[in-house]
Amino acid sequence: MKITLICIPTLNEGGLLSDISMHFGKTPYFTFIKLEDGGIKSIDVIESFGKHNGGSKTPAEIILSSGANVLICGNLGSKAVSMLRDREIEVFSGASGKVKNMDIDIVVTKLDAHDDSIFKGISCPVKGLHLGDIIKGIKKFRNSFKGRFELQTMFTGKIKIIQMN
Repeated sequence: MKITLICIPTLNEGGLLSDISMHFGKTPYFTFIKLEDGGIKSIDVIESFGKHNGGSKTPAEIILSSGANVLICGNLGSKAVSMLRDREIEVFSGASGKVKNMDIDIVVTKLDAHDDSIFKGISCPVKGLHLGDIIKGIKKFRNSFKGRFELQTMFTGKIKIIQMN
């Protein structure tokens, strides 16, 4: 039996009818969807008492203590991404609209490098994140995802980083 607990930052306590919060750090609610063998087992909504809302924890710390293993959100910063990924929580950003309208039957990811130095030059990753970590995460996700999965690639040779002032 496969159990997945998905956390989605939301604007109100409407569960599946709520809009996804576009500001992770200031989200007023978290909607948790428990999936068991691919079907919805339960939906719970908790009010966020994160630091931006007068609480003592960051939203990432709230998620870490919830038992969730997937975060689907509108947007979030690199510090939160790093904190969640360090604890092996899968993070997906770019979601918008109502929770019930999320249709996750296709995932497209991209891989822009074949070695760590090019990866760092192209992607400017969070400190400590390496290409091998990305590949391991892609493989882990692909093994658990039942929908359509596509991998886009763009391999380059040497790169030049140009700093704009």
